[in-house]
Amino acid sequence: MPTVYDAFDMVRAQPWAYLHESTILHLSTFWLAYQGVMRLHGVQLDRGVPDFKHFDMWLAARRGDGLNNGGWQLLLVEVAPGADGLKVFYEELDAFRQRRLTTVASANVSAPRRWPNYVAVKIGGVMSAVPNLKEVVRVELRAYAPDEAFFLVAIRSDGVETEHWCWTRARGMALAEQELGVLSTDWGDLVPPE
Repeated sequence: MPTVYDAFDMVRAQPWAYLHESTILHLSTFWLAYQGVMRLHGVQLDRGVPDFKHFDMWLAARRGDGLNNGGWQLLLVEVAPGADGLKVFYEELDAFRQRRLTTVASANVSAPRRWPNYVAVKIGGVMSAVPNLKEVVRVELRAYAPDEAFFLVAIRSDGVETEHWCWTRARGMALAEQELGVLSTDWGDLVPPE
C-alpha cells in the first residue's frame, strides 16, 4: 500500500513530471488531485509513520502559530514563495518524518465523564456523524518530541481513543481540567518539558 510519503518522494525525485511549476501552490494542487484519484479508484492511502494527518499541526506549532488551521500549504506559501517553497516543504517534511508521537503524561479520570466526539456511520447509504457517548476513563498528553505539537487523547471505556489538538502542554492540561475534571496534580508519569 502506498504511503503519503511515497507520493511526496515521487514528486521530490521528478518535480517536472508532476508539477506545472515548482511551487507550494502547485504541490498543494497535486496533493489534492492525487488524493482524489486514489479515492476514486478505491486505493487506500496509508498516512505513514508518523501520521501525516499531524503534519499541519506539527508545522504550525513549530512555526509558533499553533492556532493556524490553514494547513501546511498556507503556512509555507507565505514563508517560502516560489521555487524555494518546495525546498522548505521537503526540509520540514524530512524533519517531521524523524519525529514520533510519544506519551508525555497520563491520568485517570476520577469520575468518568461523557465527552462526545462524532464518529462516521453509514445510515441509509449516506455517511452521517453521530455522537459517541462512551465515558472517558483515562487521558494522555502526547507530543512530538522535543515538546512540539501536543494532543490530548481521551480514552473511552471501550478503549477507543479520540485526539484533540491542543498545541501546547499547558493548553492540553487546561482542556483536560475544564472538560474532564483532571487536575494538574492528577497527572502521572509527567515527562518534564525540554
